[in-house]
Amino acid sequence: MEMETDREKENNNNICEAETNSSVDWRGRPSNSIKHGGMKAAAFVLGFHITVSASSSSTLLVIVGELSFCPSIFRFLDKACIKVQDGNNTKEISRWRLCTLTQVEQVKILISVIPIFACTIIFNTILAQLQTFSVQQGSTMNTKLTKNFHIPPASLQSIPYILLIFIVPLYDTFFVPFARKFTDHDSGITPLQRIGLGLFIATFSMVSAALMENKRRISVVNENKTISIFWITPQFLIFEISEMFTAVGLIEFFYKQSLKGMQSFLTAITYCSYSFGFYLSSLLVSLVNKTTSNSSHGGWLSGNNLNKKRLDLFYWLLAVLSFLNFLNYLFWATWYSKNQTSSATIQQDFNSKVVGDDSIA
Repeated sequence: MEMETDREKENNNNICEAETNSSVDWRGRPSNSIKHGGMKAAAFVLGFHITVSASSSSTLLVIVGELSFCPSIFRFLDKACIKVQDGNNTKEISRWRLCTLTQVEQVKILISVIPIFACTIIFNTILAQLQTFSVQQGSTMNTKLTKNFHIPPASLQSIPYILLIFIVPLYDTFFVPFARKFTDHDSGITPLQRIGLGLFIATFSMVSAALMENKRRISVVNENKTISIFWITPQFLIFEISEMFTAVGLIEFFYKQSLKGMQSFLTAITYCSYSFGFYLSSLLVSLVNKTTSNSSHGGWLSGNNLNKKRLDLFYWLLAVLSFLNFLNYLFWATWYSKNQTSSATIQQDFNSKVVGDDSIA
């Protein structure tokens, strides 16, 4: 295999051409003509022009675009940017069937981050409970702050945000420099680690909510006593701390994707997680009611009387789902990190061959 080191002049379509008939693909690996749709070889490298000589007749592969990112997963998508020419006659191919490298890479990135995005849906399902059932909890509790002033139950959601005004500067001032000593990362921990930490902490928000609801229900039903509304403050506070990690980490993770033009799109789909989370909340409520109801009484969440419901059991269910979601996230985050490391290694090895040696064997 012989490579010309001079960069070709870019034409209007930014096309790199490679003439080849040997049984290797663009990674220098053996190529299976049947597996790769009849193509005998493919080659492209960071704008360099590669020529592969063979004694028999040749097949011309035209690869359109500019390589800026080389993920090692979803390699079957590479065929979308390869144009096959037999001899001098070339059939015109629709733009819907021939893509640029940038477009293929964008699809690869989008598919690879979908599992990370999906793991935040349960997180936002928990948020839906804090904005619905937790407010209903507060309305059945003692809202008196003074003789003449009652706290609106919905206003409890403002307390964690007020506390975050002080927590976030402390995080940046103390935690980030401390973690940076061990990780050598600019943000202290990576965006994926930050998301995972937030998902883990969110589980304890539902644990706190379940314990407080059980305490509230026992106090009203058995002791005929109404406890203070401030007992449900911890579940709001714990969740807001988890949101500081997960929501910010997710946006940071999307924004640091390597391809230009993907950051804004990936940041936009972050808000789709909210809609999916709230929809899943409604679905879970209906499913739980249908599953737990029988002829003698309704389900855990049926009716308007919170004292007759088993909201605490529903919170425990969400705590379990949140923990399982955290374990699922660990799997996908590890999968993503391994593929990114593998891609970086392949790119580094290939660049060293290009720079250090004028041939690829």
